[in-house]
Amino acid sequence: VPLLKLQSLCLLDTRLTLDGLRFLADSLERTPSLTQINLSINRTVGTPEGIGLLADVLESGKLVNLASLSVSSCSLDPDGVDELAKSLVDNQTLTSLNLSGNRFGDEGAIHLRYLLERNQTIKELSFNGCDVTKRRQKTLQDGLKYNNSLLKSLFSKETSLSIFNAVEMTQTFSKELGNAVSDVANEGVELARRGR
Repeated sequence: VPLLKLQSLCLLDTRLTLDGLRFLADSLERTPSLTQINLSINRTVGTPEGIGLLADVLESGKLVNLASLSVSSCSLDPDGVDELAKSLVDNQTLTSLNLSGNRFGDEGAIHLRYLLERNQTIKELSFNGCDVTKRRQKTLQDGLKYNNSLLKSLFSKETSLSIFNAVEMTQTFSKELGNAVSDVANEGVELARRGR
């Protein structure tokens, strides 16, 4: 039985304690109607226990309508990004993820690439002010080759990655794949014609 019929939950800068976060995690599991959650500027969320609680809720599959998650400026470190990314790999509803203001750097970006390569629904990823180098941002962009959602927005203030480049790269990859499949099919038809 759902606890609440909330669609949007904004706890921006509310100084959540671990006890508060535990209560929230329990409540979220009984609130499948949520489409948006904003826990930004709550450092407790970025602690190992805090991100563990959030990841458990996300991985439980009980937030069946969640489309937007914002955990900006929550002091997420690379391990926290790793745990969050793993909890979202199989998520089929989340379309927007805001991680801005978390200084997880290049190591955290590696975990984001893992997420981008596997999750098929995220269309907007924000990571402004996360200390990710241009080289690692290119790695993130390369991860889009594997993402069928055609990520619409990859936001980073540091280098302002162009979504047009990401979409163009994805389209080029799709064309190359399509051409390869077509070539193999044509070769098969030709061999069949020759009776081989």
